[in-house]
Amino acid sequence: SVESANDSVGAVNRRHHRYPTKQPGMLYELLKGTQTCGGVACVVTDLCVAGVGVKCRRMIPAGRCVFVKIEKAGMPAKLLDGVVRQCRYEDRGMHHMGVQLEAAPHLPGLRKRLLGSDHA
Repeated sequence: SVESANDSVGAVNRRHHRYPTKQPGMLYELLKGTQTCGGVACVVTDLCVAGVGVKCRRMIPAGRCVFVKIEKAGMPAKLLDGVVRQCRYEDRGMHHMGVQLEAAPHLPGLRKRLLGSDHA
């Protein structure tokens, strides 16, 4: 298929190995200052040292700062910050985006609010 052919070409150009996963989470888009767009449920589809793949029902343009909150039973929530590098429509209202991990502006209050705890 065209998608798997594109994935093969991308794999050749990648610097880091991707680890597939299906981890539920929440995606937040940073708007202005400490404002975020309401969180949207997402699924983290893959992880690597440089970024994450995410599927959700919201289209977020490339260049936007986002936070991906990952929760796993029995473990504290993890908040990853990064920049959307690509976002494409897949099907049934779902979008797949590549998020490059980058430090967001220092916003400890926002991180605490998104994590829902004092462990930012």
